[in-house]
Amino acid sequence: MAKKTVAEAKSKAYEAMYNHLGTKEGQNGIYRLAKVRERRRRDLGFVKCINDVNGHVLVKDKDIRNRWHNYFRELFNEERIGVREIGADSESSFDFGVQPSMSRAEVKGALYKMGRGLEKAYNSVPREVIWESLVAKGVPWIYLRAIQEMYFQVRTCVRTPVGDTHYVPVGIGLHQGSSLSPFLFTVIMDVQTRWIQDSVPWCMLFADDIVIIKETRVAVNVTLERWMYILESNGLRVNRSKEYLWCNFSNQPNDVGVDVLMADQVLLPKDNFRYLGSVLHKEGGIDADVTHRIKSGWLKWRAATGVLCDRRVPSRVNYRVAIRPALLYGSECWALKKAQECRLEVAEMRMLRWICGHTILDRFSNGFFMNTLRVAPIAEKVREGQLRWFGHIRRRRVAAPVRGVEDLVVSASRRRRRPRRTWTDLLTLDLRALNLSADMTSDRRC
Repeated sequence: MAKKTVAEAKSKAYEAMYNHLGTKEGQNGIYRLAKVRERRRRDLGFVKCINDVNGHVLVKDKDIRNRWHNYFRELFNEERIGVREIGADSESSFDFGVQPSMSRAEVKGALYKMGRGLEKAYNSVPREVIWESLVAKGVPWIYLRAIQEMYFQVRTCVRTPVGDTHYVPVGIGLHQGSSLSPFLFTVIMDVQTRWIQDSVPWCMLFADDIVIIKETRVAVNVTLERWMYILESNGLRVNRSKEYLWCNFSNQPNDVGVDVLMADQVLLPKDNFRYLGSVLHKEGGIDADVTHRIKSGWLKWRAATGVLCDRRVPSRVNYRVAIRPALLYGSECWALKKAQECRLEVAEMRMLRWICGHTILDRFSNGFFMNTLRVAPIAEKVREGQLRWFGHIRRRRVAAPVRGVEDLVVSASRRRRRPRRTWTDLLTLDLRALNLSADMTSDRRC
């Protein structure tokens, strides 16, 4: 009788868990469950031994905890010169669970992989700069005092494979994971750079990512020098291992022999530039961005394939909440061609066949899998997102930065072939096909 009761309770618990995974809120639970299943298949869970400063292997638990404690105490309380700069490889993944040793580059990469524009942005802000920026912004004294109390005698500990370390005092930087930290950092950047900021789109700032657009390389060098002087004089440091994107719309020689410099470091030009998850090409195409989105979708797929292919999990909802957002990220501004649309459809159909347990050799039509999983074609979802974004733009005030790009004119000679299809052209075709008008965007009931 007891075994039957336990079995029924476990069945109800599993059913409730799988139903939760089928909701939008259960997206993180899908990857968490996939990680737990993958960890159970490992022959070796984790390696505890690490290296000390001299490269000697530490195996005792006490020595390992002290090594972590000393390292993070130095990291959180000293601003050292010559630390590792995060460059193009800052988005690489680091896994400390199975590493046989701890190196300085690995720890810094794991902690600061979010810092692409400003080197270790949140962790290097002096506390005095925080208070000065809040006062200059006119923050009431009662709020300023409350924030200062949050940063008074702050301590933290580090979780290691052999237990938690002793508490380490934190003397610089903003709190990691706090919802207030992005606001404080934005206030600091706005106050410290208010004299050198340009209008959108010539200067854009998102968190610690800075985008500077100029018409000549000489102007870029002058602007970079001003930004570096302002930021480094306030305790922040600009990453010097960057590259820049050069777009020659006029096909005329411009600044021949002039290099883009950051201090004494020469920045190399690139054909593609990645910003906020999107890939920009110097020719204005989106082939690289579509390729990056497909790779990101397969990366998410491999991370959650054990759960998505589970018959007990509602596959239709899981695919929509776990995989499709990665495939369609940034697609609101795409001007898709037929070839690029086919690439997205091919990638999605491979995933849908995999979920259903079939291959292309089984000769089932694409409509069979879409009807079985009740998934709409990806081209329709792209068009839906573009129309939603178009309505969002039209409802903004005329003086909004996102509306200012509509009047941006690029003076360049058009090539002799047929002009490229633009985002506006696609919107015109979609509105005509759906019998809609641009005036309907003001009515949210449509």
